Amino acid sequence: MNRRLLGLLLMFALVLSLAWWVNELQRPEIKRPEIARDTPDTYAVNLLVKQYDDDGQLLQILRTPRMTHYEKRGITELSQPVVQRFRSDQPPWRMRGENGLADHRQETLFLPGQVIIERDGKAEFAPYRIETEDLTIHAEASYAETAEAVRINSGVDWLSAIGMQIWFDEPSRLKLLGQVRGHYEFE
Repeated sequence: MNRRLLGLLLMFALVLSLAWWVNELQRPEIKRPEIARDTPDTYAVNLLVKQYDDDGQLLQILRTPRMTHYEKRGITELSQPVVQRFRSDQPPWRMRGENGLADHRQETLFLPGQVIIERDGKAEFAPYRIETEDLTIHAEASYAETAEAVRINSGVDWLSAIGMQIWFDEPSRLKLLGQVRGHYEFE
């Protein structure tokens, strides 16, 4: 009887093992999801980046409370970025945005949404405050542009337009692209 019971248990274990094996063969293969390829590879908090020219003169400062880099897309997301462009003979230009996308392939910084561009006044340079949206900064070319509405205030004078191009290096200039309106007060 012990042999009979032992034989039955072995047969039962064999049938159970065979049933499990057949079940595993028939089960559809579950593919594990790949790790998201668009995950950030680098991030920084309270980032400050200074860029200098070949002579050691400060060209640009970038500040942001948070930076997240995505290698696959080749972009860096910035929160509340502030970019300052320097020239030794002029007050610096400051550009502030709500968010920013730096595209390293095209060497651009796109500031979507509301953007403020400011320059303090100094001697022969008038102060400027420019309000616009969706500004693209081409850092290497020291140039920025937008196709959106622009409002430029300088003291009591103002200009408005649709679209703008601005060059920060010598010769500094600003080009308004369309529907330009303005108000000037002469002394």
